[in-house]
Amino acid sequence: MILSIVTNLSVGSLILLFFWVFAGSLGVPGGAITMIAYGSLAGSVSKLILFMVISFVAAVIGDILAYELARKLSNKLRDKLRNFFFFRNNEPKARNLLNKYGFYIIFFTRFALVNLCAVVSYVSGLEKVNRKKFIFAVISGEFLFAIIYPLIGFTLGEIFSSLINAINYFIVAILLIILIIYFVGPNLYKRFKF
Repeated sequence: MILSIVTNLSVGSLILLFFWVFAGSLGVPGGAITMIAYGSLAGSVSKLILFMVISFVAAVIGDILAYELARKLSNKLRDKLRNFFFFRNNEPKARNLLNKYGFYIIFFTRFALVNLCAVVSYVSGLEKVNRKKFIFAVISGEFLFAIIYPLIGFTLGEIFSSLINAINYFIVAILLIILIIYFVGPNLYKRFKF
């Protein structure tokens, strides 16, 4: 079953999805939008599930990589990260939330506060948050992330598809009415001479 789905999809598009979500976990913007877009293009539940699995794996690997890099390269990486707008502006907020809420902020930034996701991953590594707690929070939060965003796209894709079909039928009906009036109207006018 999976093999038939993959053969119907471009392998390149699946690789692109993986790397875009992976990069999103490291701080590149657009991971959630990409997942919504792929969800809207799924067309079937089996493709949607494949997109969810790929997104989940990519996000978890990216989050753990960000954490491990920050844990191993603490001061060097912190200085490099502060050159980037997304980190520099959100580091104090992420550090404060991490100190107050720990596990919960790691969990919620995976799917609800996605703009802080990468920053919290890096700060968790810099602060040497317990690895097991971090990984558990990441896996559970990214599971929701990988379900919610492609599902939003899938639902919106179905709605847009239905809306586009309705608009197409309306346009065809208007064109038919115009054509009928154009071809039949002059004959009716001549016949009844209003």
